[in-house]
Amino acid sequence: MRTTADKMIAALDAFEAGSNDDHALSKLYAITEAFETLPDKARVVPSMLSVIERCGEADLGSPGPLVHCIESLDYELYLSRLIDSVRRKPSYLNVWMVNRILNAHVRGEHREQLLELLRSVTANPAASASVIKETQGFLQNQVSAG
Repeated sequence: MRTTADKMIAALDAFEAGSNDDHALSKLYAITEAFETLPDKARVVPSMLSVIERCGEADLGSPGPLVHCIESLDYELYLSRLIDSVRRKPSYLNVWMVNRILNAHVRGEHREQLLELLRSVTANPAASASVIKETQGFLQNQVSAG
């Protein structure tokens, strides 16, 4: 029997959206509406991050349902997966999530790791010019707040 988490993962894995998809956001809200009831929320995070990577040009919210769901967990439960996601395919949302973690009070070792991750985005060939520009702004703000 497929669990709710299995169904959510399958729906996220099948999800596609482009830059002109006006319904992407409402579809994601529908897919993730039962997230808070899941006993195994962290199991769904990789599929959520995969959507953020695949659909980086689509309007997935600001921050939207994926970020809200992921950030409802303790950041240490998803940090390594988020780092891997940013390394694979930096997008506005996954880079923004890194910045949001940095805006919170994180342990010094995580702070340095995440700042280095943001620095690496600016040289990542998978990052679009707009994501690089956004990342540079995040870095500038983090260093001046620092």
